[in-house]
Amino acid sequence: MKANETQIGRALDAPDTSWKLALLYGPDEAGSRALADRLSTAMGVDAERVDLDGAGLKEDPARLSDEATAITMFGGARWIRVTGGDETARAVQALLDAPAGCPVVVVAGNLPKTSALLKLTLDHPHTLAFASWKPEGGKADAIAIQIGRTMGVRLSSDAARLLAEATAGDRALMMRELEKMALYVDASPDRPRPVERVDIEAVGAAVDVREAWDVVDALFDGKVAELAQEISGDAAADVIPGLRAIDRRALMLARSLAVRLGGQMPRGNKREMDAVERQSRHWSSESAATAHRLSMEAESAVKRPGTAGNVMAHQAMLGMARAAARRR
Repeated sequence: MKANETQIGRALDAPDTSWKLALLYGPDEAGSRALADRLSTAMGVDAERVDLDGAGLKEDPARLSDEATAITMFGGARWIRVTGGDETARAVQALLDAPAGCPVVVVAGNLPKTSALLKLTLDHPHTLAFASWKPEGGKADAIAIQIGRTMGVRLSSDAARLLAEATAGDRALMMRELEKMALYVDASPDRPRPVERVDIEAVGAAVDVREAWDVVDALFDGKVAELAQEISGDAAADVIPGLRAIDRRALMLARSLAVRLGGQMPRGNKREMDAVERQSRHWSSESAATAHRLSMEAESAVKRPGTAGNVMAHQAMLGMARAAARRR
């Protein structure tokens, strides 16, 4: 059955025999993993956790139900975490046909409406299916504050808003940036430190993007051929620094363009600021925001297992450069 946020939270925080399996899916995979962690907390540190994946269950569909109905050696709590998508459907069907066992949570990522696994869980009375979407607006700010609090980082509302915008509401990216921030301000759960917007900007400014300057300038100047040359060969081995530098330039352009509406100029070295001034002549706030979104999406794709992340990132870069060339 389909569950709302309150229902899935209550079920995972206090698991009982009313459900056999919880399917956590949707584009916000970090949000799905965070929900699965709530079941881990509820089961306790002494509970036995069994990890299964889609490839293994495709080969042996009966294993899931066997593991769910097995008894631990010392009779303690037990739960199962599955990572996979439609390749787990036969195993899930076998689980639902079997006697009640321990709780099972499946973290499936984004699933199409035609997904066999999704249909199976939506139609069954002893399952819960919940889709996680990337948070936006005040909800994303609140999540940034919550994650930061666990690390001893006390974000101001302005800092939380900037971080949420910079990471496009991606919990995994928020966590990574907040880990850097905790080191920057020497924070820990037992030694909390306040963090303001200027601190977030300072950490972003501290990232060494000089190696990616040629990539960034070629993209934002609309020089497609130069960009293609820069990202070919050995440079294609690690695209993440380039994507982060692109994201930084997009945000600097957006802030520069916002000055006319009363905003503050971004900070940067002379080369960066000269480039921002030059590129702001054929970039708009909307196109800069699009570049920011595309660079964040490309970084997420690169980090996602089983995808042609680098290829997708290079396609996104070249697409942005072509759009810039058309505006010149």
